[in-house]
Amino acid sequence: MLLEHILGYRILKEIRRYLASKRELLSLSDRMKKINKIAIILLQILLPLLSLQEKSYSQELKQEHCLLRSRICYSFPDGTEMAGKNEEQYSGAIDLRSEVTFTIKSGKINAIITIKDLFKTADTGIISLLMKKRNDTLFKNEIYKTAEGFSAFISTSQKYDSLAEAILLNSMLVREPSGLLHQVSFYINNIGFSKRKNYTEISNRIFKSIKKGLGTPNLTAHREKIDLQGLERSISLELPSGFILSQDSKENYVIFYLNRIQTFTDTNLQKVTICIGKDPAYFFGQYKLDINQSTRRQGRLLSHDIQWLQFYIKQRHFYLLEQKVPCKSLGEGISVLVTIAANEMQSLDNLLLIAKDLKITR
Repeated sequence: MLLEHILGYRILKEIRRYLASKRELLSLSDRMKKINKIAIILLQILLPLLSLQEKSYSQELKQEHCLLRSRICYSFPDGTEMAGKNEEQYSGAIDLRSEVTFTIKSGKINAIITIKDLFKTADTGIISLLMKKRNDTLFKNEIYKTAEGFSAFISTSQKYDSLAEAILLNSMLVREPSGLLHQVSFYINNIGFSKRKNYTEISNRIFKSIKKGLGTPNLTAHREKIDLQGLERSISLELPSGFILSQDSKENYVIFYLNRIQTFTDTNLQKVTICIGKDPAYFFGQYKLDINQSTRRQGRLLSHDIQWLQFYIKQRHFYLLEQKVPCKSLGEGISVLVTIAANEMQSLDNLLLIAKDLKITR
């Protein structure tokens, strides 16, 4: 009975059938010795496999990452990979990216976690309001709060598109103690769909590992200076009140964004994008516009007298202003492209002052 409990009736039956097929006559005692020996061998093979299969689900969250200018920290299982991590750029420095992606791999199963700054702010009632409004059968909703002042709205999917390449298991909207908002989403590929219960448990543990980082958001007007890694130069600019600088990197250039912090319901657009690299492309082409459709506007950028290219994007109801200039101090073929977007002309004029003040220094 003990062997049946450990191995299961069907496996034990196969072992007995194998032994019965032997020509030599075995005593009952010899048969049991053979069975026990085979059972031990099978257990030695099966137990490591079972342990490996469950390893991803039982790992402690020992890998900590501080994100969004070190405002927040989350913990992940060992072996979690951060996408786009550049050791030279981020090692020992504050991570300025506004969106970071992590991957947890287990065989062919991939789980993806995205953490994104929303550049929005809300009062303390936003989480309770979401709980009241989002009352449906598609999601299981939960409010989570920490002693440090974080409050979060966790929404777990109850219905899935199991054929999708990336299946959303759950997401979390977080109000930080400062009032700023960010969002965390957890996806799994369709190969791992059968393990969704285990990965939902992992995601909840990651979500609830949130804690304060050492960074404090500075929303007052101030000057910011950021090193350009590998170029022995820095970018220096004046940020107006209510703006946060973030950074991203592409293959041939680095991008800085000046993001205006808005209330949760504010849709007014005010944004400055600065691309530094080898011949960065203008953005107006993304809206199927031609350079001849622009109006010209006199200005100055990095000690160059320029003519800004100004467009009005009718389908999106905003103004687009951009121009690029060579910057030999950064290297041969390196240019700086500045793009300004705003719904109102007055906002566009104000943002132009930031571009005019932009400096590349040692």
